[in-house]
Amino acid sequence: MASRSDFLADRKKPFRAEPSKGLGLYRYYMAPKGLLRASEMPAGWGLLEVSGRRVFLTSGHEPKTWHQGHNPWAFERRFHEGEMQMMLSAMARIKVRVGAAEFHSMLQQRLMQPAPQPSTRAAETAAAWAAVLAEKAA
Repeated sequence: MASRSDFLADRKKPFRAEPSKGLGLYRYYMAPKGLLRASEMPAGWGLLEVSGRRVFLTSGHEPKTWHQGHNPWAFERRFHEGEMQMMLSAMARIKVRVGAAEFHSMLQQRLMQPAPQPSTRAAETAAAWAAVLAEKAA
């Protein structure tokens, strides 16, 4: 968004009127500090304000927090098909950038690797942390 008039025009988009057509579990507008007001946000939308090199949460879901039960900021009904289309579009751009053969090779390598057992990964992580702590203690 470049200006206040852009924000006002954005509110008229069809998927704003029908939130289930939107993308993302949490949704925000980001604007320079003072350009928008939290009271102007569509229902369920947060506002991030930028001042200098810092970003401030003015309203919305607090990132990196854990909520038990219902979260009023989460869009439970969202356009999963649209999210999938965006992911596939990104994959297509990667394929064009690296070439079809390299892309398929990378995909094959990633998909054909067996998934590590959770207990193995947890044990490896614990062992690695134990080694780091022992090193620092010495």
